[in-house]
Amino acid sequence: RRLAEECEFETPWSWYAHYQCGSTNYAASYVKVGEFRNVAEFWYLFNRMPSVDAVHRGSLRVKDQRVVAYSLFRSHVKPEWEDPINNAGSEWGCRETLDEKLFVGLWRDYVLGVIGEQIPHVVGVRAINKSNRNRQMHKVEIWMDCTDTKRTQECRRCLTSLNPSTPRFTHMLHQEKQTQAIEYVQKRSRRRPELE
Repeated sequence: RRLAEECEFETPWSWYAHYQCGSTNYAASYVKVGEFRNVAEFWYLFNRMPSVDAVHRGSLRVKDQRVVAYSLFRSHVKPEWEDPINNAGSEWGCRETLDEKLFVGLWRDYVLGVIGEQIPHVVGVRAINKSNRNRQMHKVEIWMDCTDTKRTQECRRCLTSLNPSTPRFTHMLHQEKQTQAIEYVQKRSRRRPELE
């Protein structure tokens, strides 16, 4: 245990639970559930948190709200697009429906990879359950502090080496995702008066 306490990570990390939210109140839709600076603190938290398979099943609740995602970010970076580091960055995201075994395996392998600095340029990892009445989608996202092809491809190769079952990922710039989200909200607000 003493050695694990002495093995500090390059940066501290924060673990978040995310709730369902509208596009306008995202900052209020997540809560920090823990922070760790070394190997001992990480395993203490990892072994006591409900497993990510509960996120996949949609059975995890905190304060009477369903948890729809877990994320792990470097503590100086907020888990949202608006953070200056994320705003200038991008992500590799899996947009497929992942079965529970692959979802859990990817989360575990990528979390261990990022805290061990085995995946370059990464500031965060997210495991998301986007299921609702109309569709079911489970995805994993790897958030980076860069957008250029050379560094993002370097990150992608590391993801595959950590887990050979890595599904097809799509690369997206966070500024583009923000623009899409804003356009979606605007379309919905324009359609709403017609429905009333």
